[in-house]
This record gives sequence, C-alpha cells and structure tokens, in this order.
Amino acid sequence: MAPLRLAFAPKIVADLPDLTGILHLPGGGFCLIISAHAWSPPVLDEWHDSCLYVSKGGMPMTSRILRACSALSLGVAIACVGMTARAEMGFSSDGNLLAMSADDERGVRVLDLRTGMLSTLTDSPSSGHAFSWSPDGTRLGFKILHPHGDGFLQEPAVYDATTGVVQSLAAPSSLAGVPSFSAQGHVAFTLGHEAVVIDDNGFVTRHTLPQYVNLVALSPDGKQLVFNASDDSIWLLDRQSDQRRQIAQGPSYGPVWSSDGRRILLSGVDGNVSCVDLERQTVHRLGRGTSPSWLADGQHIIFTELPVPKGDGQPPQTTVQTVRFDGTERRMLPGVQGYDTRLSPNDTTIVFRSAPQTEPFIARSWNGSTSFSAARPLSEKVKSHRDLRALLRPARPNVVPPPVTGWRQKPVKIDDVPYLHQVYDTPNHFNGHWACNATSAIMTLAYYGVIDFWDTTVNVPSSHVSHYGNYVSEIYTINGKTFDIGSPDPNGNLGYGGYGYIVRNDWKDTKGYMADYIGFHGVDSGVDWSPNWDKVIKEVDNKHPFVVLTSITSAGHYIVDIGYHSDQHTAIFNDPYGNKNSGYMNYSGANALYDWPGYNNGYSNLVTVHCFIWSRSTVQQPEPEEPDAGTEDVEQPEPDAAEPEASKPDVAIEDSSKPEIGSSSDAGLEASETDARKPTGGSSAFGYSEEPDACACSWVGAHKTQEHAYWSLLACLSLWVLRRRGS
Repeated sequence: MAPLRLAFAPKIVADLPDLTGILHLPGGGFCLIISAHAWSPPVLDEWHDSCLYVSKGGMPMTSRILRACSALSLGVAIACVGMTARAEMGFSSDGNLLAMSADDERGVRVLDLRTGMLSTLTDSPSSGHAFSWSPDGTRLGFKILHPHGDGFLQEPAVYDATTGVVQSLAAPSSLAGVPSFSAQGHVAFTLGHEAVVIDDNGFVTRHTLPQYVNLVALSPDGKQLVFNASDDSIWLLDRQSDQRRQIAQGPSYGPVWSSDGRRILLSGVDGNVSCVDLERQTVHRLGRGTSPSWLADGQHIIFTELPVPKGDGQPPQTTVQTVRFDGTERRMLPGVQGYDTRLSPNDTTIVFRSAPQTEPFIARSWNGSTSFSAARPLSEKVKSHRDLRALLRPARPNVVPPPVTGWRQKPVKIDDVPYLHQVYDTPNHFNGHWACNATSAIMTLAYYGVIDFWDTTVNVPSSHVSHYGNYVSEIYTINGKTFDIGSPDPNGNLGYGGYGYIVRNDWKDTKGYMADYIGFHGVDSGVDWSPNWDKVIKEVDNKHPFVVLTSITSAGHYIVDIGYHSDQHTAIFNDPYGNKNSGYMNYSGANALYDWPGYNNGYSNLVTVHCFIWSRSTVQQPEPEEPDAGTEDVEQPEPDAAEPEASKPDVAIEDSSKPEIGSSSDAGLEASETDARKPTGGSSAFGYSEEPDACACSWVGAHKTQEHAYWSLLACLSLWVLRRRGS
C-alpha cells in the first residue's frame, strides 16, 4: 500500500510509510492502523490532541489520533475517522450486557458481550439520551418518541433482556419520563405532572409533582423518589407520607442511587458533578465533569473531568477519574482520556469513547482497573443484529390508565430577535467558524436597537445583504469605544469588531469579555455561573434575550435564548451555526429547539449549560442608517506573518467609514479561573474541524469566495495583456 501523507494544516508534518491496514467501522467510519515504530509514545503524546488530516491520492479525510493509544500500550497508533455522535453507555449488573445510544442519540441499542448480538430497541430522536438498568440487570427502561404535529408524543417502555420483549408502560402522551427501577421490582416513570409507580404485583400508585420531570429515580427499597424542581434543585419524596424535602440546591439532574440507598449521584446542569450523602445530610462537589457513574462497590464514582470550554473549536482536554463519594481517594485512570467511560461491575472490562464523535472502544483489565489491554473497536464484538422496533407490546390499559392530555403548554418566545449566522452573514474575507461568541452577542444588541444597519453583501450560501455582519469582524466605534483589537480567525487573518475583542488575549475569558463588550453598547450585562431553568423563564418573560454557553458541541458553543416550552423543558434559540437537529452547518438556526440537560423531548440536547451572559435593556427602534462610506471597499490590514502574541499590544487602526454611534469607558472583567489553556490544533482538509458537531469549523486557506475572486482577477489581467499584445 502506498504511503499516506499526514498533514497538520497548513504544513506537511510526516509521511506514513508504515500503514498496516484500514479498519472499517459502522457508520462509514474507519481507522488507519499505523505501526508503533512510526512514532514513539512521546511524539504521540505531543500530537494526540491535535486536529490532523490524512490524504491519499489527493483525497482528504478528517482524522484524529486517539488520545488513549500510547498510554494504553496499544502498540499501534490509530487515527479515527467519521464516527458516531455523543452517546451514553451503561453495563448491566452482571457486566454481560452493554446499553448504548445510537448516532446523535437517535435510538437505544443493547449489545450482548457474550454472544455478540446487537439489539436495536428504538431509533427515535433523542431516545438515546437517557436510559436506566434495573438493579438485577434484566430490564432496561427508556422512552420512545413518536413524531406528532410540530412535536413528539412520548412513550415509556421497558426491555426485558431475558425474553427479548419490549413492553410499553403507557400509551404515547405529550409528556412522559424514562423508567427507573427498585431492587424489589418496582418501576417508576412520569406522565405529565405525575410520578407513576408500578410494584411487582402490578399495583399502581401516583404522586403529583410540581412540574414535568423526565428522570425520577426510585430508591433501591422502592420507598423514596428523587426528582428535580423547576429551579433544578433536587428533592426527595417519601412515598408513604408523600412528604418532600430539598436535598441539593443544584442546578442538577439525573439522580442515581448508590446500591445501598445511602447516597445519590448527580450530574450538573452547569457541569458540576456532586453526590448527596443522605445520612450526613451533606452534598459533596466532585468537580467539573460529565457522564458520572457508580462503581460496583457503591462507594466510588467514575466520571470524565471536563473543564469549561472556550468555544474556540477545540474540545477541552479530558481525564477520566475515579473518586470516593466524599471527594477523597481521587485518582486518574491511567491510559484513558475519553468520554462516557464505564467500568464493568467486576472491573474486568472498560468501554469509552476517545471523543464525543467516536465509536466506543473496549479493553480488558490486567489487574483490576489500573492497566488495560489493547483497546479494540466495540464494533468488532458485534456478530449478529436483531431489530426489536416493530415488536413493541402495547401498554396494558388496566395497569396504567390513558394519560390526561393538555399538560403541554404553549411556547413563550421573544419576537423580533434578528438572526445572524456566524459564517453566512459575516463579511466574505472573514472566516466566521469561530465567531459564535460575537455573533450571539450582536443578535441581542440588534434586538435592542443599539446598533444600526451596517450592510455588507455576503456571497454564501448565495449572494445576500447582511445588516449586522460587519459588527462581528470590522473596526467600529460606539459610545466612544473603538473595537480595533485584531484576533486571528481560523485562516490566520485578523478579525476585529466584536470577535477581535471577545477572543483577545488568546481566548483568555470569552465569557467575561463578551459581557464587557455588550456593556460598551449601553446594555446591562454580566456572567451568571449558576444557570437554571427558572432563570430562563424569568429572563424570557422580561423580554431579555441572552447568550448561553453550552456543550451542545464538544468544543463549546454560544447561542441566544429567545424562548421556552415551559413544561417540557425545551428552550428556543437563535443558533448562529444553524439548527443542530438538522445537522450542522446550515442556515436554519432561527427558532431552533433544544432540550434542557436531563430532558429528551425529541430535540438535540444542550448537554451542559455552563453559564448565562445577560443582555438587558429596553428596545429602541432607530431608523436603519447606512455608514457614511461603503464598508466593503475598505481594505483590511494584512495579518503579520506570525500569529500575534496575546501579550503584545494590538495596533489600533482607525477607519472613518465605520459608524460612530456615541460614549463609554473601557472596563474589563477578570478572566475565568476555570478556563483551560487554548489547545493547539488545526483544520481538516475538508474545511471543517475534526468534530462534525463543532461550531468552529474552518476552511484551510482562503475562503472559496476569495479563491474565486483571485482566479477571476488573474484571468481578467491575462486577457487584458493578450489584447494589449494583439493590438
């Protein structure tokens, strides 16, 4: 096989003559297997978090070196290409069955690790976001979503692993939750504002809840229920007395009981993992992370430590940790850097994803959980398939009566928030794939009328006029403040305006700088690190659109909240990168529906809501006003040959063609302590980042429109020269 050429955009790094094979994986992905002596482990460690691309015969392919390879002593370097999206995983109590979500959380599958049988339970949208094993490992609770009108009907269901039967628990309704189980055989789920519990004899009891809850957790003895309130605090309900008490302020979701019923593990809406000790009535914060899960001893927890993303297109570096429920005995799991990491109950098998977009890998433990054999793609375990989607047994009406309709309320939305796309509505010479930050902030400013029309003609996806795109990347002055700080876009060209200001100092504190930027326009702003659902409702009711930093992409993504569906915990956004429900990137980001963490109502999930950036003012309605000079004809300054250091002052460039709008003082905000350093990386040859869901995709080199312009100009010059010679 001919050597492949490995490149780190924009320069060639190495030739790979030691390619030993290509491993094809489900979903059109594949791995390039490279001999270990091609690179030594130190080199792998240096490059493992970089965005790479491999080309063969002129055909580029997105790829990434697995972070876990060298530390897991695989003996090979593996470059993974085009795998599945983020998904959850979970072992049954005996470790023989592994439940996992399908691509983009569209469905639930169960793999029998003994026989290799892969069973598909459902392929409905967002159904793979949450599911729950029974303590004895024989049943799996999940829910099915049926398209209905402009939304979905929800149907709670249980898969019996011993018989292969999928049983519906209730007829499809507007709002239903994911079933959970007790050790005594009880099953609990929600219908609307009620928690329904069915015991092992089929007897049904109901408990009224203050709101619709998607993930209720039944205690091992079946006597208590845990649920989240509207402000994302966590409450405990005694089933016999029906008394409730708050056990954690949150914002949290996804409660999971320890096997002895003494503690409750919580995921954080804001990314903070915590554990409630019911005996001592204390809440232990375990750190920022995702995908927490109890280990078999009921004392320790495994989770992926994940810092706050910068929204710069680079997924934060992760570590997999185990920790005691009280925060002691913390240690990193050697050789594993990934997501959705799960250790089997007998500590003999580990599964993980090297990145949110990759297929799961599986490895065997050599001595407990301290070292592992070579990790192999989980797809190699699949020997046969079984489709159970059409075999769903309907709910028995004598067990759960038909649900009451009318729980779902009408959505509340702020009208007239202008939509701005970070790529399709920004100037042609600017690469906006990293500009979700400024684009989101400018949408809120345009809503309040504190900035005027400043038209620019954009050539993609087709020629059109953008009223506000210039504010993202061009120099302008408002209230006496000139936004002339230049920061590199993905092509290395300097962008000014909101983008240059917000990502300055090497993306040091995009949250604080965004609040600062909004404030310079006469709009009140600030960063709120305690986001919850009640605040969403309050802000929208007050007609204040605001910016949200989410993990809807693994690299972090800023979007604008403009509304909500109160009961079902689905928010309405202007997403500057398009609508993720339709697959990024697209031009359909206005009024996109995304589910709140802990809810799966049929839409893409926000995963983590790290913070809110407020934007509060009263709406002004100024007459649209064009700048004095044509802004598109202004020549932009060329970037320096080397990327400017964050510590060096930027050159202030005045441009009289930019509109002067008024006066304020420059007051900076301190950088967030939780921000990690900006990871190094580059763009793929396809023109997008290594993560299909990332908002910070980029073209390698100039924009296509620029390239076309250059070639057109060259052709015209050539034709002119020929004509001159002919004359």
